[in-house]
Amino acid sequence: MILDQPSYERFVAGKTRLIPDNVKVVVALFAGGAAWNTGLSYLTIVLVSLDLLMMTLKSGVETQLSQRRYRDYVDVLFMRIGKWKQLAPIEAILVSRTGERSWAVFGALTFNVKSKSARYMVDIITTGDRDVIILNTMDQEAAYELARSLAIQEDVKLYEQASGGHATEISPYHND
Repeated sequence: MILDQPSYERFVAGKTRLIPDNVKVVVALFAGGAAWNTGLSYLTIVLVSLDLLMMTLKSGVETQLSQRRYRDYVDVLFMRIGKWKQLAPIEAILVSRTGERSWAVFGALTFNVKSKSARYMVDIITTGDRDVIILNTMDQEAAYELARSLAIQEDVKLYEQASGGHATEISPYHND
């Protein structure tokens, strides 16, 4: 490991909310309707509590490189719940970009739309059956900085991949 590189040991990459926003809105509307019709009742308190709980429910992946483990978690009331699993030996680091979409109109006419909200994901590619995402961001510079530093720290190859394309090896020591 190079001494002037930061040491990366713990990552939390949020994936998605478990309950869609439209379901939360429906529960909130029922709670509001119950409060309007019956005043402050047990049903209203339960529905509001349920809605608040659903607002905090998320899932993701947490990785601890120092202990060589990861877990898929559910975040409930800001507490992460999930079983730790051993991380297989790291083979490479992958930076992938999403956001380019192809649209087909009238069958033969196809054109690409570049989204201004491109996302960059940094994955740990392992020799096992599970690769682990460690960062999901819209900040290209942060994604590449993390990926380069981590590839140097772990002494593994670094790859980049555009939307749906093949992965290409890049140098972790300088910007290409």
